Amino acid sequence: MATPLPLQLERLPDNFPKESAVSIDLVEGIPIFCASQEIQSKIESLLNKQKDLKLSDREEKELDYCQ
Repeated sequence: MATPLPLQLERLPDNFPKESAVSIDLVEGIPIFCASQEIQSKIESLLNKQKDLKLSDREEKELDYCQ
């Protein structure tokens, strides 16, 4: 059975957000979803803190939500 290829687009709709929680870019016609720099930094900060300390319940929920 053939594996379906991802939908290929020529361009993103104008109302798609370029930078907020998620950015969307086209790579060879395929939409790629990436966490914004702010979200990536927050995740990295929580992961680093988790190595040395116990995260608060709020921080654990935030990290779980992002993963």
